[in-house]
Amino acid sequence: MKTSSLDDICEEEREDENVQDQPTSSAGAQWLGLQSASTASKALMKSLAGELGYSFYLLANIPVDRHGAFQDITILTNWPPNARASYSESEIFCESEAVSHFRQSILPLNGGSQMFGHACDPVSRARAARLLGNFGIQATFAFTLHTADGQQYMFACSRRGPEPEMNERGDTLSRSMKILDTLKDAKNPMKQPSIQLSQRERECLEWCAAGKTAEETAIITKLSVHTVESYVRSAMRKLGAVNRMHAVARAIRLKAI
Repeated sequence: MKTSSLDDICEEEREDENVQDQPTSSAGAQWLGLQSASTASKALMKSLAGELGYSFYLLANIPVDRHGAFQDITILTNWPPNARASYSESEIFCESEAVSHFRQSILPLNGGSQMFGHACDPVSRARAARLLGNFGIQATFAFTLHTADGQQYMFACSRRGPEPEMNERGDTLSRSMKILDTLKDAKNPMKQPSIQLSQRERECLEWCAAGKTAEETAIITKLSVHTVESYVRSAMRKLGAVNRMHAVARAIRLKAI
């Protein structure tokens, strides 16, 4: 994240390349589906940086399968383009000290940019510190956040020393939670489910969810049992469910009923 002291030309260059428009990691794409980051999230990031004195920020997905190119799993960042390109070539982010730490702990990390080097290779950590340090990505406060649906993400806020004090770290953590929540709300596919059930399909599934049998649902809806079962089967096909209860569970999770 850039502070007001940074060069305006760099500001414009980084803004143009601020967001990875097409994240390809399966975990990140599940809820982001990003074509661009929300304006609100970028504004919050700018505010966080300007007020707390950070020059750079990174928000990235932590893939479950430990694989993924850095540029593909990055969600929001203002790292200089050359820094991103050079670091991406190393292909070590998913095995970095920071990511490896957050796979096992929720405790934040406060240190230098060596945390972006390979967890098991001191030479790699020293190289990462030199590479990123040349761009001003030095003192770094990193932490992990989870969304309500269990997706894990990593924030890293960096600047040319000193390391942030305890109160700064607390402010950074709390405000980053808001940023992640804002970004998720702006791009959450659950708000507009891709699976569209008809009114009758929803009605029959809702009565299934209430514990009603097909016969009871038929009486309530004034339909035949055969018709009720037909609507339930149709909903099951759309939801990719193997039985009625599975269909109900999926419909509730997708907010289709």
